[in-house]
Amino acid sequence: MKPPLGSNALHKAALDGSIRTMERLLNEGSFPVDAWDADGCTALMHACEQWDENSVEFLLDASPADHKGRTALHEAVKEKLFDLIPALLRAGGNPNAPDHQGRSPLDLARSLKMRHLLGGK
Repeated sequence: MKPPLGSNALHKAALDGSIRTMERLLNEGSFPVDAWDADGCTALMHACEQWDENSVEFLLDASPADHKGRTALHEAVKEKLFDLIPALLRAGGNPNAPDHQGRSPLDLARSLKMRHLLGGK
């Protein structure tokens, strides 16, 4: 996948699933883990887009919401990444956290399976 405009080496490493590169870049302090690309996505959000559970788990500890208030949990729900939801919740993802438009991951969940995973009814 081609990195979006405004992306940095950390975003590219997340898109490529290169944990070794992400670890090196973060240890060097070369790029902040919460840097946004031109689309407002963080490295964690790119890892979610790629359905890359290992990269998601690696990036979870230090990735805040993006400039629209969306979290990795918002992105995982939107992309229907059922396998990633439990890991995001274990890492402290809040299914009720609203983005800047007032939509929580639970609000975005369309299927009963997704709502159940998020603890909704």
